[in-house]
Amino acid sequence: MPNQLACFVSMNKNEEQDYAEQVGLTHYYHVCYEGCLTNFEIGDEGKEASELYPEVKYTTVEKYMKRYL
Repeated sequence: MPNQLACFVSMNKNEEQDYAEQVGLTHYYHVCYEGCLTNFEIGDEGKEASELYPEVKYTTVEKYMKRYL
């Protein structure tokens, strides 16, 4: 993966990027392309969010998307 990340960063620079921009692009790459925040196991003891927070009214993706169709 390091080569893909280097390619991603180099493809997105018009000029020389400063360190902060490189860090931002690196985080964006890991979150959006590799899915590092969603690639984990919850386990057998895991609970769904609606069980943890019953006072919150959740909307399904289907119901949400019907607004736009």
